[in-house]
Amino acid sequence: MISGEALIGKVAIYVAEKIIAKKISLSFDEKKRACRAFVEFYFCLDRLEELNGLFLGMLNSGVENDGICDVEVELLMRSINSVSQRFIDIGGELHSAIDLVSPEIANAVGGILASKGGFLLVLSRSMCVNKSGSGIEYLEPEKKILEIDMNLYDEWLSENSGDYQDNQSYLEWPQSVLLFGEYEEVFHSKELAFNDVESIKRLSKVLEKHGTVLSEAREKIRELISNKFSIEDILYVSKGMTRDKF
Repeated sequence: MISGEALIGKVAIYVAEKIIAKKISLSFDEKKRACRAFVEFYFCLDRLEELNGLFLGMLNSGVENDGICDVEVELLMRSINSVSQRFIDIGGELHSAIDLVSPEIANAVGGILASKGGFLLVLSRSMCVNKSGSGIEYLEPEKKILEIDMNLYDEWLSENSGDYQDNQSYLEWPQSVLLFGEYEEVFHSKELAFNDVESIKRLSKVLEKHGTVLSEAREKIRELISNKFSIEDILYVSKGMTRDKF
């Protein structure tokens, strides 16, 4: 999931900003459902940001010490796999919550959040220790993910008004990824050897840059929750919600 943190972050920021700008009118049950989904999403982003920091710390230490410890990698991978599963578990519920507020917004990010067997599943498997135990295989995100202009994307959606649904093949970047989760265009297979300082530096730079988007996303979702839900809503949700032990 760490490989896709910037793309998840871009989507989260877009959703938060669009919903904050809308007037929400939901029933009591709908509001609780939506609040629960966004609170869980916030905790997932928060935990992923924490793990990204720990992973970066391990990589930077590896640069200083000419390699990283396989045991430390294994321990961190367990936590990353757990939070990745958490994203998959809440994906459908989060998409449904967004749909309650605005079907247009839900449609705009459906390719990322809606399918458990799609983009989130790919991201959950985007990093693993290789079979020989000598390194990490991962999907490296392209830098252009950081350059996605979600405002331009929103304008494109308004101008095309759903025409793309029956003609998926002509879509260009970033619509192809944001609408349909076609990850192959911006994620490519790479490998990091535990004793290869250059490959360690490469992954460290990627995670550092992409992690900044994730941090902004977590803060935007926090802002959405505080803006659209009362303390009573949040406490009502929290009372019945147990946070997973990652």
